[in-house]
Amino acid sequence: MIFRSRLLSSCPSGLSSSSVAATRERSRATIYYGAVPAPTKSMRFKAYKHDTVRTSLARLFGPKCAYCECVYEDNSPMEIEHFRPKGETVTASGAILFPGYWWRASTWENLLPSCIDCNRERWHDTGVGAYKYGKQNQFPLAAGSVHASVEADVAAEVPLLLDPSAEEPANHLQFFLRKGLGGKDESIVAPLIDDYGNEDPKGRKSIDVYGLNRGGLRRSRDRQIIQLRLVLDMIGKDWLTAHREPDMQRRAAAEVELRRRIRLVVSVYLHWQAPFAAASRAYFRQWQASLQSELTPSEEALV
Repeated sequence: MIFRSRLLSSCPSGLSSSSVAATRERSRATIYYGAVPAPTKSMRFKAYKHDTVRTSLARLFGPKCAYCECVYEDNSPMEIEHFRPKGETVTASGAILFPGYWWRASTWENLLPSCIDCNRERWHDTGVGAYKYGKQNQFPLAAGSVHASVEADVAAEVPLLLDPSAEEPANHLQFFLRKGLGGKDESIVAPLIDDYGNEDPKGRKSIDVYGLNRGGLRRSRDRQIIQLRLVLDMIGKDWLTAHREPDMQRRAAAEVELRRRIRLVVSVYLHWQAPFAAASRAYFRQWQASLQSELTPSEEALV
């Protein structure tokens, strides 16, 4: 999960105040949910499905899920996900609140592109048992925080789920490799740990709700990191050899080629549109630190 500010893409025309369809839908929703007696079923919303919304979300997050960073277009279309659920809300305790955040059903800031597995709740095999993952209508808040029933109260909420268009996930999540079953390396997402040994609550809840370590997703992320590791291992070996080359002309030529290869790695693996960019960036930083530890002080500045 990487941060992508809403400022990078303007509100799509299909949701703007000048959109007749969106304006009419919002008016109908106000009347519907303000009726007496109160409705017991959710209203059907369509404005958020406008083609311009998909285009703007793709411009903001590229061809991948905002939560897990898998490339959903390989197997399934983008699902437009409501960060604050529009129909009903499942709290941290499992209670169901109706209605949900219906007034945000067609609000640009509440929409994110998602893969099916992050958006829909279903069972997944993790290799050590079956677990149910997927956000669906979940929107847990920190203890003591109250779910808003009107827009004016939203600012007082303290969500326990990460919105990568509103905050930096790196402040709550970390990525590392560990030995899994059979001794294979696995790319794992974990919450950051504070100075007292406590897990970051927003990181933990986001991992559990979105299923950021679910089996199929983890295996895809593993393959990406294994490929990156092979490429970087070769670059690292050649880098050490080049910077111990006594012939300065050969050394300079090797350095130019190595920098070209590193730029290619950055564009293929670390670019914001690349799948699993957060995990790749974390591994790249670890590789840099490891390589620097093998270099002399004069050589470190060149990495």
